[in-house]
Amino acid sequence: PKVIEKTGNPYDKPPEQRFSPWFPEGVKVAEKADIAYYAGCTGCYEAQPMVRGDVLVLAAIGKPFTMLPPEEEVCCGFPLFITGQHDMLRDLTKRLVDAYQERGVKLLVCSCPCCVNIMVKDWPLFYGKELPFRIKHITQLVQDAIKQGSLKFKKGLKQRIIYHDPCYLSRGVGVIEEPRFILSNIPEIKLIEFDRHGVNSRCCGAGGAARKVFHENAIAMGRLTIDEAVKKEAEKLILSCPACY
Repeated sequence: PKVIEKTGNPYDKPPEQRFSPWFPEGVKVAEKADIAYYAGCTGCYEAQPMVRGDVLVLAAIGKPFTMLPPEEEVCCGFPLFITGQHDMLRDLTKRLVDAYQERGVKLLVCSCPCCVNIMVKDWPLFYGKELPFRIKHITQLVQDAIKQGSLKFKKGLKQRIIYHDPCYLSRGVGVIEEPRFILSNIPEIKLIEFDRHGVNSRCCGAGGAARKVFHENAIAMGRLTIDEAVKKEAEKLILSCPACY
């Protein structure tokens, strides 16, 4: 908790550098908008290609979106929640919710399943009432954009790919079909599945503080997933969670 209090993230990284290494040039962020994007700590500091991709996709959809300044986009509270350190959660939640409300946000979008899970299930509890906006995982927004015709794939990808369902996305908030719909819409792609997928998918080993507490188990679990992807001759392993990444 002391680290999050000091820097706003569990990695003890400089808050002012939260967006600077990965944010794509030329993308405009609105001061106020109906849609807001929350990048999240793990994406910003540990899985930068993911959050960079999110912003590029949001720009391609073409609707204005807003973000909080890097020092204001603090941790969603999930690492504190999962480790039973609940003291700071009320303040963290209120700080973030109020900041988005001030920007006129009606929909908050995020790609980290852990963040989305706590936002949907636990933020209302710590905020003390219903949130003033909806929460969506980025794949839900992208699926809508493809169906509405505001996002189109210009190039194909002639590859065998395999998709891994993250725990908090599939079992947590029930987002299973959306990533598959998006991948299946890429021309020339061949989507294959793990034996265990959807709500029955195998944990990557890294989420929910598992890698910190049961390190050897975490490595063994990750290896099982990679071994199966290799055995099934996948050319790309597709993930939608920064912890899995």
